[in-house]
Amino acid sequence: MQNQHGEAYPTRFQWTYAGANNVHLCGSFTNWLETVPMACETHGDGNRVFTVMCDLPPGYHQYKFIVDGQWRHDENQAFIQDPLGNVNNWLYVKPAGGATPPMSSAPRTAEMAPRSAPSAQSGEADTSGARVMEFLQKHTAYELIPESNKVVVLDTKLPIRQAFHAFYEQGIYAAPLWDEDARDFIGLLSAGDFIDIMRRLTATLADREDLSDADLDQYTIQLIREEYAKEDIQAKPLICVKPEDSLYHVALTMTEAGVHNVPVLSHGSVCPAGGSAATSTTTGSPQLLHMTNLAEVLACLNRHFRGIPSALPLFSQPIGALPIGTWTERYGGSRSKPIPPLPEGVQESYLVHASIEQVFDVLHGISALPIVNEHGVLMDLYARGDVIRLAANSAYRASIKDMCVAQALGATRPTALNEQNDPSSTHYGRFSTCVRGDTLRTALEMLSLPNIRRLIVVDPTTKVVEGVVSLSDVFSFLIENA
Repeated sequence: MQNQHGEAYPTRFQWTYAGANNVHLCGSFTNWLETVPMACETHGDGNRVFTVMCDLPPGYHQYKFIVDGQWRHDENQAFIQDPLGNVNNWLYVKPAGGATPPMSSAPRTAEMAPRSAPSAQSGEADTSGARVMEFLQKHTAYELIPESNKVVVLDTKLPIRQAFHAFYEQGIYAAPLWDEDARDFIGLLSAGDFIDIMRRLTATLADREDLSDADLDQYTIQLIREEYAKEDIQAKPLICVKPEDSLYHVALTMTEAGVHNVPVLSHGSVCPAGGSAATSTTTGSPQLLHMTNLAEVLACLNRHFRGIPSALPLFSQPIGALPIGTWTERYGGSRSKPIPPLPEGVQESYLVHASIEQVFDVLHGISALPIVNEHGVLMDLYARGDVIRLAANSAYRASIKDMCVAQALGATRPTALNEQNDPSSTHYGRFSTCVRGDTLRTALEMLSLPNIRRLIVVDPTTKVVEGVVSLSDVFSFLIENA
């Protein structure tokens, strides 16, 4: 660790507090990636002190200790705190023959890691990616199957209207399709598919008034699939995983296919909860064991590493410093990803007044659209999955050309969207927020919660939208870094 002139000075760090068994050092001089093990010395009085010598270039440095897996700072040494509550120790390494600068030039806030991707600094490069990969490859989808489990399967002869209501009433976003004639699962119906289905029904039934449920029930899942075939539109193949597949395979299957849910199917055997492949029982037709998603894989990963945060130093990096997610040009720079253009005549701040049909056009390219006011402040969110909300009070009967976003969002809420909605907490209604300074570990913990597919990154003070980090973004990043 030298500066551009090659200067480096031996600097001693020590942890003198009793009760520690294992101590590592991490700091700005390791890019907050590598952890330096500290040697234990036992003094004559029996006290244990952990020490390490590091060669540091002149200047200010920030650092922290990892004591038995917990991030700690030394309260008896100089330390600073940032607005988010992060506390780091700091020190100044004086160059040979140089003078100590005035305290006014000392750091005033705890720094974040540099805004760049983690890179190998030496032969002892950060091994976070390798450890994540090792875990994902050693563990299987069996571990995602709960002891008590509810699964929903849709027969292809089921009317679209009833499938719509089943999604809303059961609180699901995807379900496998069962063909009774073939005695097999032939596909997956997702919330996003209802966008195209609604377009078709609206066009077909535009000239008909006073439609009864019996009229609507003529349109079954099978009929829609047959219409696709006549138009030479290939139906989506069934995407599924087996219980013995590794968690890596499960995550990769979903990220590559661009889906959030996949069925866990057993072809020929079923493993009881808590059992293993050796205790499986043979069956005939495919068995649906569970509908899993990326959040469950992430929750499994978090549980494993939660008690040993020092094992994954990469997870201590702020998300704003990592090449992950979709960012506005101001905050993402070269990492920013342009979203598909909004419909002609529709401005971002007036998206709430756009028709559902116009929003559907945009949602073919992305999974969700933040709704902001004229100042760019986050007010709400419209996602593909929100099409299911139209099942409430049979709101889907209205023309998607005549229904605006505010009406669609308010279909199942006590109050419609209004300017008084201010997401002042991290959890607000149907979406969750974070800030650029939140660590990757914090973001992963939030994304592993049920029904949270993405985090809206906002300014901590103004609530102006800065970016979006989704579950798919997280796994794409973790897999690439592995």
